[in-house]
Formats: sequence, C-alpha cells, structure tokens
Amino acid sequence: MTTISKRSVDATKAAQKDSYLWDRHLKGFGLKVTPTGRKVYLIQYRVGGRKGRTRRVTIGVHGVLTADQARARAKQLLGEVAAGCDPAAALREERGSGRLGELLTRFLEEHAKGKLKPSTAGEYHRLARLHILPVLQHRLVDALEDVSSACRAIREI
Repeated sequence: MTTISKRSVDATKAAQKDSYLWDRHLKGFGLKVTPTGRKVYLIQYRVGGRKGRTRRVTIGVHGVLTADQARARAKQLLGEVAAGCDPAAALREERGSGRLGELLTRFLEEHAKGKLKPSTAGEYHRLARLHILPVLQHRLVDALEDVSSACRAIREI
C-alpha cells in the first residue's frame, strides 16, 4: 500500500494480469493496471457488511483524471457507500434498460408461448438460439441504434 499520486501511478508497470495499487490513506480507493498498460482509478467496497458482495466501480482513466481528481471522486462515492447507497447499482440504473438476451427471453416466454402457433413459437426460439443470442445477447438494448444495425451484426457471423 502506498499513497496514490502521479509519481506512484507513473511508476506502476503493467504485468501479465491485472494488477492493483491501493491507497494507504483512503480505504477502498485504488488503481488498476491492465496487461496492456491502461491505468484506471476505481473504488472497491462491500454491500451488506463483511459477508456481502464486493463491488468495484471505475472512476476514470489516468491521464483524463489526475490522481487528486480521482481521489476526490472516490471520497464522494465512498461517502455514498457509507450512507447506505450502492454506486454500482445506481450506475446500472443510469445505463437504462437490460440486455437484449434478457428482453428476448422475456418476449419468447410471455408472447411466443401463449399467443403463437407451436410451430411459429418453435421457429422464434430456433432463430433466437442460432442467430440472435450468440451475437447480441450481452448488448444493452439502449445501445442498439436501430434495427438495421442489429441485422448487420447478425449477418456478420
């Protein structure tokens, strides 16, 4: 553990795996260095006490933010954690809708099963399994600009 400053961040080198440098003075504030050399400021905290899940929230990239700016943002976020808020959950809500795979699965369960002929419902399931889910399952629904971009992504496989 060391104090995260410009000097300590610049001295940190990339390794074969992600490596972390944690701040001595602000518990939960750290720097992640990826194998490509990308340096990202983050906070780490637990939701639900000692046995709760550990969460990490990215604050920003080194170079765009200084160590002092990142520390100030980390203090703000860790203060929210101390007040009982979960910044990771708040960020998820800000991002909006869920993943396309979740939405498609819900559509197939709610609409295709009860409202379509069994052969049509089976075809919808087959098309989703073979063509849509492998390509677009993890994309956010809000990230799809339009239907034609989704179709182009499917055709590229």
